[in-house]
Amino acid sequence: MDSCLRLWDYVSGTVKKTYSGHKNEGFSIGGCFGSVDGSPFIAAPSEDGEIVLWDVKNKEVVQRINGHTGVCFWVDVYKDIMASAGQDGRIRVYKHQSPEAGKEINGVASVNEALGDLAVTDPPLKNEDIKQEI
Repeated sequence: MDSCLRLWDYVSGTVKKTYSGHKNEGFSIGGCFGSVDGSPFIAAPSEDGEIVLWDVKNKEVVQRINGHTGVCFWVDVYKDIMASAGQDGRIRVYKHQSPEAGKEINGVASVNEALGDLAVTDPPLKNEDIKQEI
């Protein structure tokens, strides 16, 4: 693997843009799209535990967030909230305005599609409304 993230045109099957700047040697890691103040970005997990954000248009890295110890496997964005999951067994939830103050959640069983609730199995079983806490 060449540690690049590619933006594909699924109709033509061609690569439209290539983004570099994250570590991806042993896993197939995908990114997701988000927007802050009307500026679109791509967020992708990295094998060094970081979350890397690129400006969609100019392909430049605009932010690196220290997310996890070990590999960061997953990242997703919903409005102004971003969540990541890592090899360290944690889910971290961030607001785009202050990613350094991300909330850590242990023992996560599931995350709903809108990132509104988490089912947490950090005994006893409980639900957490992450919108209220970050």
